[in-house]
Amino acid sequence: MDTQITLSELKEEIKDFCDKRDWDQYHNAKDLAIGIVTEASELLDIFRFKSEKEIDANKEVAHRECLLT
Repeated sequence: MDTQITLSELKEEIKDFCDKRDWDQYHNAKDLAIGIVTEASELLDIFRFKSEKEIDANKEVAHRECLLT
């Protein structure tokens, strides 16, 4: 992919990707709600049973790792 791709071009590529896989069949209220809850649960797991100090330490590590990529 070119680094000069426009947002419209990127949207079109994503739409084509989804169309080829017929993902629209899963874009109904039930499946979208299940997807949201699943992703939210994974996010919640990062914070579960951790103190604010542990969370802050993890944020700093994640930020540093993000800067390295």
